[in-house]
Amino acid sequence: MQAALTVLGRLPPLEGVARADLADAHLTGANVAAAELSGSYLRRATLTSADLKGADLTGAELRGATLTRAILGEATLNRAILGEADPDRRLPQRRGPDRRRPRRGDPDRR
Repeated sequence: MQAALTVLGRLPPLEGVARADLADAHLTGANVAAAELSGSYLRRATLTSADLKGADLTGAELRGATLTRAILGEATLNRAILGEADPDRRLPQRRGPDRRRPRRGDPDRR
């Protein structure tokens, strides 16, 4: 996946040619620093801890994307669609018994 993102990010934008459709992609930790991703479709993509430093995301569709700990320094976000993008959305946790120890003052503490 990283190799494909690297190639995609290095391709020059071509007028009339749609960029990548990466909707719902899991790109945790991806390194796409300085990549050309203008017009990319990243709706609901998981970009947790992704390095997007200096990436061109002009006009990119990022609705509902998870950007927790993503590095966005110097990234270009002109006309990017960020509605419902959540920089603090947590990844779904595995279901199972709650093994946390009750804290002092917790009403469930026995």
